[in-house]
Amino acid sequence: MKYNSVVTNIGMAKIANQVASGEPLTLTHIALGDGNGSSVVPQQQAAALVREVYRGQINNLYRPDDDPAQIVTEMVVLPHVGGWMIREVGVFDNAGDMIIYASSPEIYKPKLTEGSGMDFTVSVRAIVGNDTEVTLKVDQGVVVAMRGWVTKELEKHNALPEAHGATLMPWINDGIVGLARIDDKTITLEGDRRSLYPRGKRLRFNGLDTFLCRVFGAPTHTNGKTVIKLWFDERMQALPAEITKFERSRLMPQDTANGALMSGEDSIETINTLLASYCCGGYWTED
Repeated sequence: MKYNSVVTNIGMAKIANQVASGEPLTLTHIALGDGNGSSVVPQQQAAALVREVYRGQINNLYRPDDDPAQIVTEMVVLPHVGGWMIREVGVFDNAGDMIIYASSPEIYKPKLTEGSGMDFTVSVRAIVGNDTEVTLKVDQGVVVAMRGWVTKELEKHNALPEAHGATLMPWINDGIVGLARIDDKTITLEGDRRSLYPRGKRLRFNGLDTFLCRVFGAPTHTNGKTVIKLWFDERMQALPAEITKFERSRLMPQDTANGALMSGEDSIETINTLLASYCCGGYWTED
């Protein structure tokens, strides 16, 4: 059996009206049907599917490079939707009229609770002519991004040199207003800001990895100021004499662990405090 699509009679009339009036034909939805248990042969006089089982918003609309007289409409059916056969497909406009009617090879769309789930993309091609202006109306609160598309877009973004700044760590610039250097490994901040700087939080000063450190122990709030003690990645490092930039990581403490910091000659008390500060078990000591 051959599978094909046709522009329905009402679709032909609307296309002719679009060419004459210049008003675009706006497509909005794709419907799936099971043909009431039988394969279908699309007829131009059809105004609805034989038996509709699902309808969703069109996710994409374009003219293929190999034949600009055609349009391609696409819809994503999410993993939790299904439990029926697909034998027919209809494309509808914003007035609810079926513009394109297509047959489909018999496909069962499972739903996630049946033990099989995936993003399922329905694609319909039809010839509407080069002169026909067809638009897509999208409800931004409903439109679905296909997982493969998202993955590719993330890969393209991550490949950009400016995507995440100069380092792999995503930093938030907290500024230096209200910041005071108390000693080589202690700072204070105006107000109660303890929630922003939990134990083990990654910090950086002056935009340099030389001054990478963590919040050592729990910050305290005294006399209107938050007191933060620091533990530097480089054991003998200290705060710069002049602080020009102050940043905190977007990541949680347990997401930025580095066990190498635990080697050395610190007392058991200091090591235990440090372990508690990191909020994770990924640290070790050398005997």
